[in-house]
Amino acid sequence: MLKTQLRLSMAPVLARLLADAIRRDGGLPQGALLAPVPASRASLRARGMNPAAEIARSLATQLDVPLARQALRRLRETPRQTGLGRRARRRVVAGLFGATPMVRGRHVALVDDVMTTGSTVQAAATALIAAGAAGVTVLVAARTP
Repeated sequence: MLKTQLRLSMAPVLARLLADAIRRDGGLPQGALLAPVPASRASLRARGMNPAAEIARSLATQLDVPLARQALRRLRETPRQTGLGRRARRRVVAGLFGATPMVRGRHVALVDDVMTTGSTVQAAATALIAAGAAGVTVLVAARTP
């Protein structure tokens, strides 16, 4: 609903559910940063917002963890992944992201709204580790089968 019906009021609800799960699991490592997966320009134009960034913004407040919106950037635009299989998705997102030096030595909690095959978060995590992140935890609001 957040993504398809543009119901921004869902972001804090999803963030609260994530925050509760994180607390139950012992929390994030000391000094962690939250970084949303960047949306494509086409998605931003169509929706007017990045669902992952909206969830991350609320989650940062609820966990009192710094939000690093600029930690990741898209290096190019890609076609929509809807309808693509696992291999095709992996090819499309290979090398898609770059990370800034702000992540060096920090644990990064990578926030996305929906994970299907994991290809996007894998590409983002790879970029974070390449930029020197000490570790990456992936936080997603929903997982599709």
